[in-house]
Amino acid sequence: MSSLSDVEWIYIVLTVMYASEMLIWVRPGSIAFVSSWGTFGSRVSSRRLTGNGQGNLVLGWVAPFDVTFIAETFPLSITRDGVVAFVAAAPLASDRREQSGREWSWSQLADVSADEREVHAGGKVVHRAGSKSRAQQLANDLRRLAACDDRSRAQAIEDWRRGRFDVSLATNRWNQWQEATLALRITATMFFIWVYPVGILLHYGWLPFPSDRWVTNIYLAILFAGWWLTVGCAWMAHRSLYEEKTLDRWKQLSYSLLSPAVPLRLSDQLGRELFGWMHPLAISAAIDSSTKFKDVAALVLRDATYPMLPEQPPEISELAIGIIRDSRIADEVCLTTLLASRNVVQTSLLTVPEAVDETVASYCPRCLHEFTVDDAICDSCGGRPCVSMPRGDETND
Repeated sequence: MSSLSDVEWIYIVLTVMYASEMLIWVRPGSIAFVSSWGTFGSRVSSRRLTGNGQGNLVLGWVAPFDVTFIAETFPLSITRDGVVAFVAAAPLASDRREQSGREWSWSQLADVSADEREVHAGGKVVHRAGSKSRAQQLANDLRRLAACDDRSRAQAIEDWRRGRFDVSLATNRWNQWQEATLALRITATMFFIWVYPVGILLHYGWLPFPSDRWVTNIYLAILFAGWWLTVGCAWMAHRSLYEEKTLDRWKQLSYSLLSPAVPLRLSDQLGRELFGWMHPLAISAAIDSSTKFKDVAALVLRDATYPMLPEQPPEISELAIGIIRDSRIADEVCLTTLLASRNVVQTSLLTVPEAVDETVASYCPRCLHEFTVDDAICDSCGGRPCVSMPRGDETND
């Protein structure tokens, strides 16, 4: 067997590096929205490669103009009475992050701060976010709400909560990403074609001209020009989307110059933090087709109605129980308003599933897994009791 040439080894290394840029670490309680060939109209489901209790490794789509948005479930129950580090909801997720159930009064949150990915208040960890930017945003929001007086805080919390479900805001951010990354996606795609199809055809002599030294030098000159042009477009896109994050922009520039495979995936990287703490359903309403949105809405509504158990942490105060309950009710009101604005009837999303065969006796109302016994318990949903599967005319009632 003949050994690989230096050029072939270079292509193998570049391909491995490109594939590594497609890998995304998704933590418990987070959801990946993955585009397919540049569109979310028929987006693909995130492909889980492996995972553990700390998260899952999923695969983004292959095209250099695709993007993966990460939506992280908001980790705190918030009302004017205080904050509790527990939320029952885990929309679109098969697992729920570990939650401490600690509680804070608003006076205790006056000194809230972010340290890397952790948010601290009163010497305790409030939350460990998926990224430094999300931790900083959470700390800023809590600090702003804590600075309000008791009268204005209730309205400030209501406005903040509505903002998380604001479809117009999510749509604006989606449009901003499209506009800011247009030049980057075009140059990255052209650069990808030049590196792979053109380069491989040239190496093996399958183009209608000889691959002599002059042709090779011209190819390399265009390759480096395309590389640096793509890096420049990525710089401009980052400045447009995240103007205040100068240090992150310089970091992006430094690792973009280490390998041509890196800037090929930068439009994807620039979308990861785009939506911050916005609710997944608001993101879906902004980017998905109407059919896909209804599928997502059904999953979100089932989770809100029948959340993963336990619905509250053990051994907490009556005040904390009230905060969790009231925060959940307020979220459901925003969820109902969002669905109504999209002309979606909630009852149409909670229809009873059709049994796969006559042996099915019950189903989980949250995940719709079916069981062959009446008193089944769904371990995937934290031990939630299942519901009897209706038969015959009962299904239509």
